[in-house]
Amino acid sequence: MKLRLGTKIESSGKWSRKAVIDREVKGVDDLIVHVVHRRGKRVRIPYKPRGENIGYEWWGEVYENGRCLWHGKINKSNGVRGILKAADLIT
Repeated sequence: MKLRLGTKIESSGKWSRKAVIDREVKGVDDLIVHVVHRRGKRVRIPYKPRGENIGYEWWGEVYENGRCLWHGKINKSNGVRGILKAADLIT
């Protein structure tokens, strides 16, 4: 799957991907969401030497049809699966 970069609200981040969450309940359609990973504000990291003590907050967002289902702070290395786990959409 290729990374999608764009300007829409669902893809207004560092990267975004479309994900399909398979629901195991019969008669319920699969959930199609857009997962966004973006850099937040610049912050100071305590207990690091000078010159290495600046970093960024990282935010993850999950959208369904333009509606935000979840957003919150995440680790920089989180991928789609990690963001969906943080949002409690998968186990």
